[in-house]
Amino acid sequence: IPALRGNKKFLGCTAAFFVVAIVGLQSAMLSRRWEVPLANVYNDLILPYPARVEFMKKLGMPAADSPAYRQWFVENAPGAYARFLLFHPGYTAALFTAELDGIFSENIQPYFYSEKSAVRLALESANDLLHPKTNLVFALDVLIAAGLSFAAFRKRNPVFLTWLWFGLCLFFSALLTMAVGFFADSIGVTRHTMFAVEMFRLMNWLFLLILLDYANRAA
Repeated sequence: IPALRGNKKFLGCTAAFFVVAIVGLQSAMLSRRWEVPLANVYNDLILPYPARVEFMKKLGMPAADSPAYRQWFVENAPGAYARFLLFHPGYTAALFTAELDGIFSENIQPYFYSEKSAVRLALESANDLLHPKTNLVFALDVLIAAGLSFAAFRKRNPVFLTWLWFGLCLFFSALLTMAVGFFADSIGVTRHTMFAVEMFRLMNWLFLLILLDYANRAA
């Protein structure tokens, strides 16, 4: 967009975002905290299936019980797994959609526990109203994003264009965060995707109000 090319603040923020993203990814790789969750993925979703093992062997993976496997895993496992997901879109989509119910089944973090007091139970009931435990939230986000896009481009309203860019940024950030949390481990998936799920729930309320405001102004 020509208007954005000359916007130094926008370009500066974009450059800063990419620098932070690259530094964050590099830091995460060097910390090697990814090894345990990715080992769970290989042990649960790759190694028990001969066809998947054959695909990985074509990418250079040695036998899992060989001494060379550990070195290969540290150096190549993330990239090989990413290629496996990209080259098998049907499997990737089926695995993700099959777990959507489970991903959206919690609105309270499942890792720590506390006493089920009367106050807590009452707050949980209110929480269920504001944070519905259904994957319909995801579909509503898609519909609301489509409505926001239609409103923005129909009127060429700069305010709605701003909301559109903000909404798309939130949506794809949540989607990317959910994908990483979902595919990067085969254990504790609900806990790992909780942050992204809450972002999708927040977008439901936030952008629904914006659309209602637009409809009220149009009327």
